[in-house]
Amino acid sequence: MQKVALFYNPASGRRSAQRAHDVKIAADVLRAAGKQVHVEPTRGPGTAAAQVHEAKAQGADTVLIAGGDGTIHDALQGLAGSDLTLGVIPMGTGNVLAHDLAISHQPHEAAKQLLAFQSRRIALGKVTYRGIRGPESRWFVAVAGVGGSAKLMYDVHAGLKGAHGMLAYYAQMARLALLHRFDSFNVEYRSDDGQWIKCTAVEADAVRITNFGGLMRRWAWGANLQRDDAQLVLFQTGSRPRFLHYTFSRILGRHWHTPGVELIYAKEIRCTVSNPAQRLHVEADGEYIGGPPVTIEVVPNMLNLLMEAKG
Repeated sequence: MQKVALFYNPASGRRSAQRAHDVKIAADVLRAAGKQVHVEPTRGPGTAAAQVHEAKAQGADTVLIAGGDGTIHDALQGLAGSDLTLGVIPMGTGNVLAHDLAISHQPHEAAKQLLAFQSRRIALGKVTYRGIRGPESRWFVAVAGVGGSAKLMYDVHAGLKGAHGMLAYYAQMARLALLHRFDSFNVEYRSDDGQWIKCTAVEADAVRITNFGGLMRRWAWGANLQRDDAQLVLFQTGSRPRFLHYTFSRILGRHWHTPGVELIYAKEIRCTVSNPAQRLHVEADGEYIGGPPVTIEVVPNMLNLLMEAKG
């Protein structure tokens, strides 16, 4: 990390009025360590990927994102497959990637951690789905979900996040658990041994991180960014008591087995509906993106990520 492009989302999280000051604190730490730092706000939703390409053309070797998971997700579309390195300074609502990397929410400490971290090459997830213009695809780093979790992201719009933070997610999650009808859809997944297995499910989450932070910190116990697969959390039952059982086991940090919920290592997942009129939601890294048919795959060696040094 020598020439750094530091992008920040001026509207991310609940402390937007403090954002420029926090970014300056982080940039000053990096400059004091001898790094060249160019600071620039994102220009709006979906613009970070283009700004990443511009930074690379100007000679940057590292892109730091001071924002939340949505801003990271946008930047990822320009980082995937490149030789640039990604670092994270958490300033958003959920900050799940930062939680998984154990990065401080204090900008001064986060910047110092990034200076001590090492760049590691990791796999990324890729989700192909039906978007507004037809088939589209997005890269993701933390999770892609089909079913109830994506419905949650669809319902919790930016205004609710900005006003209520994570409470907006928890309130909507409770409402979905108690009132939402979970419709089943078709799932095929390719396991680590190459076999394709077919089943039906009401929720399928392809998880790549160990720790989400907050109440749901251990949604998938065996997921890890340094693996070349995802842990598939597969709800094959629409039973509300079983959904609540699984959810509360994660809140309490317990590894209870929930009948009808399977955790499987998978390299590729396909989700389709039998009835074309069925509404099925898809999300990636907490961002609602579209509908079925859906293919989720894990592609090795796609991103340089600043992480804690080995040993």
